[in-house]
Amino acid sequence: MSRIHVRGQMGVQILQVAVGLSKESDKDTDDCVICINNEKTEVLSSEKLSNQLHHVFDAKCRVIDIDSKDKTPYWVEGAATSIFENRDNIFKYLVPRTDMIEKLFPIQLPAIHIRGKDKNVASIESCRKLLTMAGSDAVIYTDDKEKAKEVSPEHKVSQNELDIDDWIDMYNSAIIYAAPSAFIMSMLLFNPHKTMIFMSEEMCDGEYPASAGDFLFLREAMKFCPNVSIV
Repeated sequence: MSRIHVRGQMGVQILQVAVGLSKESDKDTDDCVICINNEKTEVLSSEKLSNQLHHVFDAKCRVIDIDSKDKTPYWVEGAATSIFENRDNIFKYLVPRTDMIEKLFPIQLPAIHIRGKDKNVASIESCRKLLTMAGSDAVIYTDDKEKAKEVSPEHKVSQNELDIDDWIDMYNSAIIYAAPSAFIMSMLLFNPHKTMIFMSEEMCDGEYPASAGDFLFLREAMKFCPNVSIV
């Protein structure tokens, strides 16, 4: 029996499980187990690391929570290619919940994702530059409303309380502006034609700059995602 090890929050879980399942073409759904490794850390509780896949997938294989730290990296060469060349195989094990993630009336406004509390990827100034590109009608989605207010007091800030609600709203927006993160890039698994504009390495100048692994995944994914660009 094959075990796919996943660890992290929602976007990371989606990309890690996608990498693992992309290589399971010869397995029946009964022969595959997805292990959500939720051993807590000083920063994240076991609840934060518990199964988040159920928000966007209907699992056709077993999904279990275990007390471990094992993971399947998506930030390595070849991972994005494996995902996008084998999407149908991934969806054999995890069927997208289109009833949940696709809104009947999509949001016709640009979305901008500003990270703050968990990982401060970009400075206030870089976020302002990205917001200028997004335009005056862009809606800000963030885990740090104080940072968003400092970036722009005038722009609308989403009042969603749950990460999944932000994810769904941005997935259904006209275009997304963001720093590279698994939370945003995971949407491309469901819709490789989604329009996204990402900050370059130079703009990711915060206390926790986006990792080289995220840019490696992103640039590889761009071969399959024609409406994704880096500025």
